[in-house]
Amino acid sequence: MDRKKSKKDLNYYLGAAVGVLFIGLIVLCAILEKGPKTRLWASDMLTELDGWTAEDVGEVEFPYSIIGKTGETVWFSNTLPDELPDHYGMTMRGYFCKVEVTVNDKTIYTFGDKRTLPFGCFTGNIRLVIPIDKSYAGQRMVVYVTPIYTQHIDFSAPKFGFIGDINMTIVYENLFRIIVGVFMLTIFVLSVGLAVFQSLEKSLLNKRLIGFFAMFVFTVMGWFVCSSDVPQFFSDKNGTVALISYLSLAIMAIPYAGFCECLLPDSRKIMRILRAVGGFIAIANVLGFVTNFFDPPQILFLSHIYILTVSGVSIFFAFKARKRGRDAKLLLFCFAELVFFVVLGFLCYFLAPSSGYDGIVFGIGLMLFVFALFGVILYRQVKSVEERKRLEIYKGLAYSDVLTGLGNRTGFDREFDRLHEHTQKGTLVTLIMFDLNHLKVVNDSFGHQAGDDYIMGMAECLKKVFGRFGNCFRYGGDEFAVVMVNQDGRAEELVKEFEEELRQYNIRTDNKLSASVGYAELEWNGSADFEKELFEMADEKLYSDKKLYHEQKKGEFYI
Repeated sequence: MDRKKSKKDLNYYLGAAVGVLFIGLIVLCAILEKGPKTRLWASDMLTELDGWTAEDVGEVEFPYSIIGKTGETVWFSNTLPDELPDHYGMTMRGYFCKVEVTVNDKTIYTFGDKRTLPFGCFTGNIRLVIPIDKSYAGQRMVVYVTPIYTQHIDFSAPKFGFIGDINMTIVYENLFRIIVGVFMLTIFVLSVGLAVFQSLEKSLLNKRLIGFFAMFVFTVMGWFVCSSDVPQFFSDKNGTVALISYLSLAIMAIPYAGFCECLLPDSRKIMRILRAVGGFIAIANVLGFVTNFFDPPQILFLSHIYILTVSGVSIFFAFKARKRGRDAKLLLFCFAELVFFVVLGFLCYFLAPSSGYDGIVFGIGLMLFVFALFGVILYRQVKSVEERKRLEIYKGLAYSDVLTGLGNRTGFDREFDRLHEHTQKGTLVTLIMFDLNHLKVVNDSFGHQAGDDYIMGMAECLKKVFGRFGNCFRYGGDEFAVVMVNQDGRAEELVKEFEEELRQYNIRTDNKLSASVGYAELEWNGSADFEKELFEMADEKLYSDKKLYHEQKKGEFYI
């Protein structure tokens, strides 16, 4: 035994030593290895040109701010390097601007100069990738920018490099958004699955709760992904993508208000009002856009105010309900986290509107918020399952005899109710009735514990013989019954098997169980008197068997 234990300890320490050596070797190699960068991003391979100048400004310092110059063209220029390689290019942000790039007064690139949508002035908030032919080396480049909306734009310095490096840099800088998008999509699919499950379970409240949550996640995903540079790799419908982003933001808080309405009953009235207000804001976005009266970015402040209002109201009601249950406490934590990131995101937007930091902050906050809300839903789902199990137990107790586990009188009556609901006419129904002999004598002579043992012995024999073919009931103190469906000709055979089981039970336990039996078979006809007719037929035979038993003085027993 000691030798086996020693071998086991040796193997344990040997395995631990190998694991430490492997990890140590990997860490050491990772520290010491030097080589060219081959990772996904190549942002350090892009370069910025010094010496940019602008009209009426002179030398430009980036970020270059453009404030309140809607429809006015601003330009800044530089001289390209003396040598340019093949597949070279420049990248810069679009920021809902018309952009024209010229080299020696020759236009080499335009964006947003023509309306691509039937409504509005959307051009798309994307990363421009501008190819530069090597023949342009050493020539003067001018970038003309015309803001479409009155907004504060901070242009970062244009970057130059190989087109492949530019594209990889865009992917890298949006990697966080891609990860969050995949996360949101996963949560959305899980939420839809839960909503379908709740629908099948006919749980209306949880179905609405999870449904609102799924819609909220979907709108968050739409805003977060479409406000990034990722869609431009798959589609050139930049205006449509930007529209999806703004409309998603406009309606984002509507399903969120519905979610709060389901989870915080006290907030139901005001949340319904807020949902209606959110609907009007969404309609205003659409109507203003299709009538060319204004575009969604021009009333973006309404969406911001609406999101903050719904968040504030939900926090208020969660705080009020914090002592009533864990749901409200979890929600309060989620809301506090969201408001923190929302406020931080707005500060980033107003302090550096073109930096993209607001999107990253919002993304982190919303990802954590969605994850926390999904945790609330899972917690509520677990509680719902536990509650359903308790209800099933209570229902089982309502239809079950506590002592024997057989159905009780209520369960017996319910069995015939089911026959009325589910049985086709012509189906054979068998009722077998039993009367346990001498129960009163056992109780009086040996006490109620002995009587309970007597009853449980009877129940054990019934379940063993009839449990495979029908449902067994104790519908009275010493009265038992079995109901079988579509067991043609089996009643007599099973009654004989039951009598043999009683005999074997008496041998095993040194007891003297005996029971009178009567059974009847009748084809189901859907009549309201069917149960009464079948019962009377079986009871008549039971009475005859009990009378015969007493006449033959089969009452000897011992416990």
